[in-house]
Amino acid sequence: MTEAIQVHPVREVRVGDRSAHIDEMLAPVVEALWRNGFETLTSCQDAGESNADWLDVLPHMATYVEARKGWAFVGFPIEDGVRFLDAVARSGPRDAFYVRMTHWAAPGAWDVNVKPMDVAMFDETRESRFQFRLLQVCFPASDLPEILRRLGRFEAGELVAPAPTDWTTVGRPRPSSTVRAEVRAFVDLGPLPAEDAAGQEELDEYERRLHRVTGPVSDDEARLLVDCFGVDNCYGLAWTLLHLVETAPTFRIDVEPPAGANDWVVLLWRRHRNADRHA
Repeated sequence: MTEAIQVHPVREVRVGDRSAHIDEMLAPVVEALWRNGFETLTSCQDAGESNADWLDVLPHMATYVEARKGWAFVGFPIEDGVRFLDAVARSGPRDAFYVRMTHWAAPGAWDVNVKPMDVAMFDETRESRFQFRLLQVCFPASDLPEILRRLGRFEAGELVAPAPTDWTTVGRPRPSSTVRAEVRAFVDLGPLPAEDAAGQEELDEYERRLHRVTGPVSDDEARLLVDCFGVDNCYGLAWTLLHLVETAPTFRIDVEPPAGANDWVVLLWRRHRNADRHA
């Protein structure tokens, strides 16, 4: 898996009697792949950077090189590549990451290619004979932490049960909602009021409706409840709401909220991230 000209920093990966120098960012993933018994053939942490020198002799590849900046890849024997996809899909929720890896039209969709190769490319004295040899999985480098997390869960046997998927980013309608009436009643009140602006009757109504919602909540309910955080603690109601959201089976905030996002949403994202690190 070592290239003739090494573009990126590398470190040695060793599992059993197998070792190779792997791009630094990919090394933990390749190590996890080998521990799980997956054979790998090629890898690169940034295909655009590695192929930038193509443009000197292959200027027509400019579009390809630009499109591959920030994208990593791993090449597998066909069967190992399919098993890798199975493992990653089964070891986490069917969230936005899952949609990216499975559907070609998703934002940031993975590029999974299996191309027949002619044996005559490697020995021109032979007659042409096309064979399937390699399955290449190309993905945004930003997905590396989640791939590593899921491989760790796969290694530990921690598979996630099948669940409905939100396919709205690829044009499919949202699956049938599982939102209870008591959740809708609370959501209808709007975000929690600020402590210095709410009257006692208003606070009592928020508290009554919130306490009628019992956990665990569904993922659909969690998505609605996340929008109900206010600007402060609201006399403890915000913590009650946060703990309620955390009872959802697979709902999680995977992407860091933008600057200016609600403080409680940011806190929820941090708690999800820390839970992943200690999983």
